[in-house]
Amino acid sequence: MGCFQRPGVDYTETYASVMTTCTFRMMLQLYNSDAGNSMLHWDVSTAFIHAPLEERVYMKQASGHEVPGKETWVYLLVKALYGTKQAARAWQLHLRKLLVQAGCKSMQADPETYTCRRGGGYLIIGTHVDDLFVLFNPEGKHLKDMVWQHLTKHLTIKDLGEATWTLQMSIKRDEAEPSNSQETFTLEVLRRFNMNACKPAPTPAVDAGDESTMRESDCPTTPDAQREIADLPFLELIGCLWWLVQMTRPDVFVALQQASKWVAKPSAKLWRWLVRILKYLAGTTSMGIIFRRHSGAAPLQAYFDAAFADTDDSKSTAGWIAHSHGALIAYDSTTIKRVVSSSTEAECNAMAIVAKENTWHRRLYTEMRGVDKLPPTPIFGDNTASIMMLDLGVTKRNRHFAIEWHLVRERVDDGELKVEWLPTEANLADFFTKKLPRARFVALRNQIMDAGEPAVIINCVHCDDEGCDGSPLSYCYGRELNMGRSYMGTARGTRLCQHGAH
Repeated sequence: MGCFQRPGVDYTETYASVMTTCTFRMMLQLYNSDAGNSMLHWDVSTAFIHAPLEERVYMKQASGHEVPGKETWVYLLVKALYGTKQAARAWQLHLRKLLVQAGCKSMQADPETYTCRRGGGYLIIGTHVDDLFVLFNPEGKHLKDMVWQHLTKHLTIKDLGEATWTLQMSIKRDEAEPSNSQETFTLEVLRRFNMNACKPAPTPAVDAGDESTMRESDCPTTPDAQREIADLPFLELIGCLWWLVQMTRPDVFVALQQASKWVAKPSAKLWRWLVRILKYLAGTTSMGIIFRRHSGAAPLQAYFDAAFADTDDSKSTAGWIAHSHGALIAYDSTTIKRVVSSSTEAECNAMAIVAKENTWHRRLYTEMRGVDKLPPTPIFGDNTASIMMLDLGVTKRNRHFAIEWHLVRERVDDGELKVEWLPTEANLADFFTKKLPRARFVALRNQIMDAGEPAVIINCVHCDDEGCDGSPLSYCYGRELNMGRSYMGTARGTRLCQHGAH
């Protein structure tokens, strides 16, 4: 039907957004933070046909179902039908209207997420097309009932109970290990590409040697070489893998990102890269993101890192990761658009990227939690020079930096964030900048996807290690003392002292 619609006549706007994955992970973290919280899954039946249309759209009568005596007449659509271009947007606007009428408020940080607060009760509704995820505390049960009664007057809704399965993802609420994973979807992908019986690989990518890099010379140039790979489903496989990466598998991010850069020039080596990812997934099908309960973790914190001039065109790669109360909520790896002249400048660009993301995360957190103010967000990096420049201001060494970097200094002055140093071994963002050796990859993967308890600060005054002089750059193997303090920015096993991370 939509193929016959004319833009500007039969429809105008078609875009319809859904709640972000970061919002959904924040909801899962809040859901698992208190055993008394509940998160229900509501499904709207035939959602689109409830949405009224603003444009005048006519439709021919279905063949064999014409009204007798009016066979040449046409229908005027009052509400959207599946297949019309604007159906998804019309439904989104209709749902927003109903939720606002029910007493909910659309969040500015994520308009497809709605909140409602009365006294000590709260209700948070995240929407994804016709799926509604309803999070509330015991005091907010009456708010849930109020919204349910209003929606059921206008829509046909099924209450699927506690959210356990959605978007090809399982939600497991276990007191010891609450998590979400995509085991079923992963197995389906492996079967689709005939890799369900393959030998598992320990990492998703080779990190050294000729097989770890791609060059123009690896692309097929002869007709015979091009015919050999012509029928391989590169785009289909990459699309399936990106869905996994965006939802529950950050451990495959870098390997898939580097492979995706060559999708316009497919080759036999590119296919081997993709097969390697499948082999890794075959050995880790049940792996997902774990949401442990951390009572003392910071409301928000982030890590950033950069790999200097690591691409063929001398551009650098920036990676970052963000947590909320110890739970993973967002991560990304991106190529810095401009060529930078030093590793310090690359790190400053990565710092600016995470600072901008943090501004949105803070707005999202305060709206969802109903708080007015947050303490400065700690963001951790391992480049001393980039952190020192925040205090130095503009000098002849950094005056050529991109203007985005100066917003970091402004955010620090405004009390939105504070930048702190930590050793490279403890920087989780290193995971999103390059392919890593097996030992390093496994250590960071386990820390990122299964956030363990933060390390305990070691008091170097009582340290038994003669090699530790109390300075920030020394390495301490001293005994751990329970001083009632935690250093939230370290990986498991990192040794610390009162002077800084070792």
